[in-house]
Amino acid sequence: MRDPNGIGVDSYSRMGVVLESRELMSDLAWFAQLGDTWSACDNIASCRDELSTILREATRPQLDAMMTPEERDALATMPEAIEVWRGCYKVNQNGLSWTTRRETAELFPLLNRYKRFGDTPLLLSGVVGRSRAVFKMDRGESGIIAPDVCVIARVEARHA
Repeated sequence: MRDPNGIGVDSYSRMGVVLESRELMSDLAWFAQLGDTWSACDNIASCRDELSTILREATRPQLDAMMTPEERDALATMPEAIEVWRGCYKVNQNGLSWTTRRETAELFPLLNRYKRFGDTPLLLSGVVGRSRAVFKMDRGESGIIAPDVCVIARVEARHA
């Protein structure tokens, strides 16, 4: 059985396949694929360093290619400094995926696929410049993809 994105890999190895496909596609087509696939990946941390470099070096048109027209319009209405949240653990606090909704971030460490038994869940708040952010509305998470979030606060998250 093939995965929903049609590339024949599970959610934990999918990002590696996307990265490997970069040289096979035009630049903007590859960034579009990256944006389409991002939310269907569960192990982005294994590619974090490479993705951070790619996102830091990306032009605004490349970042825009990661979004749908609706997502680009929504990002354009956000303030220049966007408040973001991340629910995580110490081991994955340097992630690239954030959300504009605190309540969404608070739920992430409680999800079975992300839960780390014995570790204390964290809630990070930060700010990222709109000019370097990608906004994703799929999965209803109001996601922000950005490698350079300025973390303002780090607190222990509420437990379920």
